[in-house]
Amino acid sequence: MRRALTLVTFLFACLPAAAAAGTTVSGRILDTQSGLPVPNAGVQLDRNGARVAAGVTDASGTFRIPGVPPGTYAVLVTAPGYEITRLSPDLLVAQEEPGVSFQMAISRQRQGLKQIGYVVAGGRTALQTTATINTHIDANVIQSENFQRLGDVLTTVPGVITSTSSSAGDDMSLSIRGYDSTETAVLLDGHPIGPVGAFGNGYNFNVSPFWGLSSADVVFGSGATGLFGTTTIAGAVNFLTINPTPQDHFSVTQGAGSNDKYMTGLLGTGTVGKLGYAVAWGAQGTTGNFPGGYIQQTALLQTSVVNPGYKGNAPPPDLTHANAYNLVNYYPVSGGYSQKDFVGKLVYNFSPKTTLQFTAYAANDWQNSTGNGDNDYATYPYVLFGAQQTLAGIKASPGGLDTILVNGRRRSCHDSIAVLVDNPVGYTCMSAAQYAVNFYGPFGGSIDRWRTLGNQDYDLRGTQQIGAGIITLEGFADAYNYNAQKGPGVAIGPYGPGPDFLNLYHNRGFLVSDDFPLSKNDVGFGYSWLHQSNTNGQFPYSLPNGTTYNVFGNNPPLYLSTASYFIRDNWVPNDKFAAFGSFWIQRSLDTRSTHFDPRVSLIYRPTSSDVVRITGGRSYSEPDPSLIAFAPPVYGAPSSINCPPATTGSGALVSIASVANPTLQPETATDLELAYGHRFNSTTNVQADVYQSLENQALLNGNVPIVGFPGITVPEDYIDKALARLNSCAGLHPSINNLAFATTYNAAAARYRGIVLSTNVGLMRFVTLNASFDVQSASYLGVPQDILIANTNLIDGGQIYGIPLRQGTVGLAYQDNRGLGARIDATYIGGNNTWNRNPFWFANASISKSSGPFSVGLGVSNIFNSAAQQYGLIGYGVFQPQNFYGSAAQGGPTNALQQSSEQYGLLFRQYWLTVKMGI
Repeated sequence: MRRALTLVTFLFACLPAAAAAGTTVSGRILDTQSGLPVPNAGVQLDRNGARVAAGVTDASGTFRIPGVPPGTYAVLVTAPGYEITRLSPDLLVAQEEPGVSFQMAISRQRQGLKQIGYVVAGGRTALQTTATINTHIDANVIQSENFQRLGDVLTTVPGVITSTSSSAGDDMSLSIRGYDSTETAVLLDGHPIGPVGAFGNGYNFNVSPFWGLSSADVVFGSGATGLFGTTTIAGAVNFLTINPTPQDHFSVTQGAGSNDKYMTGLLGTGTVGKLGYAVAWGAQGTTGNFPGGYIQQTALLQTSVVNPGYKGNAPPPDLTHANAYNLVNYYPVSGGYSQKDFVGKLVYNFSPKTTLQFTAYAANDWQNSTGNGDNDYATYPYVLFGAQQTLAGIKASPGGLDTILVNGRRRSCHDSIAVLVDNPVGYTCMSAAQYAVNFYGPFGGSIDRWRTLGNQDYDLRGTQQIGAGIITLEGFADAYNYNAQKGPGVAIGPYGPGPDFLNLYHNRGFLVSDDFPLSKNDVGFGYSWLHQSNTNGQFPYSLPNGTTYNVFGNNPPLYLSTASYFIRDNWVPNDKFAAFGSFWIQRSLDTRSTHFDPRVSLIYRPTSSDVVRITGGRSYSEPDPSLIAFAPPVYGAPSSINCPPATTGSGALVSIASVANPTLQPETATDLELAYGHRFNSTTNVQADVYQSLENQALLNGNVPIVGFPGITVPEDYIDKALARLNSCAGLHPSINNLAFATTYNAAAARYRGIVLSTNVGLMRFVTLNASFDVQSASYLGVPQDILIANTNLIDGGQIYGIPLRQGTVGLAYQDNRGLGARIDATYIGGNNTWNRNPFWFANASISKSSGPFSVGLGVSNIFNSAAQQYGLIGYGVFQPQNFYGSAAQGGPTNALQQSSEQYGLLFRQYWLTVKMGI
């Protein structure tokens, strides 16, 4: 009896101990970019804003936290040199579970930057990013180093090629690995935004945000398909918005700097009971390169707007006061550029197992186009070259006379150029050098130009935990608009009213998925659907038969739809080996084609300091519906037409609009990647990524002369205005035969391959260095002869123009534990770049100090005024290689002057002071 009583007493004594033991929370933390384990990472479990339990990862990146009571926990992961990351959705620990396990990937944080106070969300399915070639962007760098927008930061990422002008707020496109810029997907928290479709309008990174982001990821190649079933062969840029924090944080940031740049940013994050919130609003503006004032467009004076030509010839060069100070040639120019960003996010936990998240996002900007993009400049050598060509033609003509009308009377110059001037006889005769001295200079578009961009997005995401699995249902609605006035609102000389353009995109989509862990697998499957509606409008509105109406008209809407099924699996049999696979079946409703897009990664970690990954994948890219469906052409503004790259042959064709090709099919690409990473110690590692991407059914743009094109007649008035603009192009002597439609073909294959080397080095206490270098090859293969003849800038097997062979970046940072930080970053851009200039480099720097709720930062962009210029300089650009049919032997150009090659550059050095006050 005594033994039985003792046994019962012992069992009752053990019950409280068993209850107190609770649940064991375990898992693994990996580096997003390298896939290496992260040692010494702190894993903290918070409930109701209070810390409940914590653990630290070992050398293999694993952690174990025993005795965790039941409940829902905010899991925060911190590690030296990494961003603070919160597990999403929150962790549920049920009373009946003996153990809960998860894996997370966290990204490195740039040291030495002023911290705005963001917390990054790290979903369990985001672990797939470790199986891709990717680059992480810390959003703090935008304000710290005086970048105008996120797109400018992306210029510094090796493997990413941006294209813009010398202006602060001009249009910006982005290419990954050398693919066409429209083949890059743009995402917001994982779902597509803006225009979808290859070789369409593409996302304009001028509206990329400067505020409200926690970070951004660039995912290269087919790895981007795993993000909402994105139809891309190049990769994706994923904007990641701010997230709620367990504690309340509020701050106001005020900035002021060069070029009349001012910024106000508000940020608030926190949790109230079951509701988490994150709100950000920011507004900034600048005058860019042009503070405002009248500028005479001297290069435009080569074609008079007040005096007619002789016997149907083009109007003569005209330096008279009436022409020089006509509003078409002398008008106010401003680089005014304003931006407004907003992010609002609410996360409500209905129960420990049910969460609903709503996110609202808005990015809007306005640019005065007279100082943002319409700032071409005809250089002296370029105008001199054109004058020499003109003079050669005069000397070769019968009698060697250049005849013009002066006050209605015929007047001629012998072996010289006749120019209208304000003198007693009304004209003068100039040599080529005299002509160049008088007419080189600004070559702008026209007075009263502006454009706006806007992107609004609403996303609703619900998660429900059933057992150990999580069911996710997400839907979004996205609106994107581009509105441009490319000429004066009223008629001024040969310009106006308009033209005006409006592009509207409405995207809708949803995703449903079920992710659940097994003993050694994390498995997920689901379905996604995407629908896009696109409406393009213009004023004046032209029908295909050439009839033009002075009204604003919209083309019929165009639609793009895809439906996709997927299954994914992350298999981790042990600490050394892992395999990740995603398999998509995607249906294109526009081209009526079905695509199977698998991606498999094998990951081997022989030690806690080494990782090897080999990956193969396939993806496809949907052509823009405007390329397939016939619609009335949308003609570009005549005053925006640039000079062609040659004066004869197909190189002298200038595109004025696009026309459809209903036989187009989607492009496909097959990727192969090999990566190796090694960590020397907690602050030093190296990584090498080698890739090859083979593209099939590659889309190519080609020019087709408008003369004789079936079914479309170009309005005569438009032709006259276009030829008047081209009349100032050196040596061109334009005619209707120089005008062309752009169309698209599935015409070739393409090959993209390269190697990316990167490192992070802890030099000494508080001092770190990071660097990345990229060598990339991009070329078309098997281009048909007829396309090569019609497009002499395409070189079969040669490096695609605008894709530099080499890019690199290096940064040095200081960050102490007393709130003092400093950083300098240098970027190298190799030749064959979109700036049409020889290799160049530039550097940005910042220094900041934080004390309590206050912090102050000073940023300097383009410290050494590298490649700095105010205008796009026509004639100073590099020579652009031509294929055989555009070679000198075939009468093609031999130098950059003949090509009207325009050199672009960076803004001059700017200073940026920011003050942040926490509330």
